[in-house]
Amino acid sequence: VIRCYPGFYAISAYRVAHLLHRLGISLIPRMITEYAHSKTGVDIHPGAMIGRFFCIDHATGIVIGETTLVGDRVKIYQGVTSMQGLPFWGEIQL
Repeated sequence: VIRCYPGFYAISAYRVAHLLHRLGISLIPRMITEYAHSKTGVDIHPGAMIGRFFCIDHATGIVIGETTLVGDRVKIYQGVTSMQGLPFWGEIQL
C-alpha cells in the first residue's frame, strides 16, 4: 500500500539523489529530483538534510529547499514549503 503514495517515490528519489550530491555530483541529482517532481508534485532539493522515518502524506505542493533540516520521525502533509534554516520535527500540517 505504501508504494501507492507519490510521497514514497519522491523520498526514494531524494535518497538516491542526496547520496550522489554528497559524492560531489551536481547535475544528475537535480535531474533525478526534477523528474520525481514532475511525477509526484514534490520538490526536494538533493542537498536538503532529511532524517530517518520521513513520510510525506498527500504529496501535492511540497517544497523542501537545499538548506532545510528535517529531523527523524517527521510526517509532512500537503502544501508545505520549508523556509531557509527552519528545522522540522514531529508532525506538520497546514
